[in-house]
Amino acid sequence: MTCHNLLQHNPMPSGTTKLLGLGLNYCIRSTSIRETTKHTFTRLADDAMRIYALRDVENDEGDYIPSLYIKSDYKFRPVPVLIERALATFETKIKIKQQDLRNRKRHPSMNLTHGGWNLVQHLKQHNDYVIVAGDKNLGPCILDRSVHLGNRRNYKVLTREGVLNRQQGFIIQLRNFISRYGPREDYREPVHYTCISNAEDTYLRRAVKKVP
Repeated sequence: MTCHNLLQHNPMPSGTTKLLGLGLNYCIRSTSIRETTKHTFTRLADDAMRIYALRDVENDEGDYIPSLYIKSDYKFRPVPVLIERALATFETKIKIKQQDLRNRKRHPSMNLTHGGWNLVQHLKQHNDYVIVAGDKNLGPCILDRSVHLGNRRNYKVLTREGVLNRQQGFIIQLRNFISRYGPREDYREPVHYTCISNAEDTYLRRAVKKVP
């Protein structure tokens, strides 16, 4: 259990060392199963429509890079009635099982103490603290936000207008890059450019669309 206290102005909340000593990847177990499938069935229906629509399309592994993928906003047509009924039946049975589990006296127990959970909420909502991962896997660190973000050697305060201008400038540069280095036919000039792949081109174009 490791936690580095780098606070200079604010006091360290009680229990922080024990809480952060669990690691920043520690998964907090919920005491309820009510929210575990909140978006599951919507995603399942969307996946079913996509898979059904593309069932006869050959998969070109060279045009797909898992680490460079943004889901398309394209809406596929509904699946046949038999598949819809199967999905509805599956959803109904899952919800019946969930209700059965909720009716039991024994509920899942949280893997944090009550004090630890309250501290998580406190640190999440408190603007005076920053929790970061230490270099070289040395464990979590807690710092004063004013000291951490006030380091003018690493950070610069930007106005909202300044942020929007920089963002729009980057988008323009990115669009120019896509236009210049995007996939092209062999006969198009200039042929000496090294073009990005179709998967990279799709990723960049979708990323540009998602910028507000």
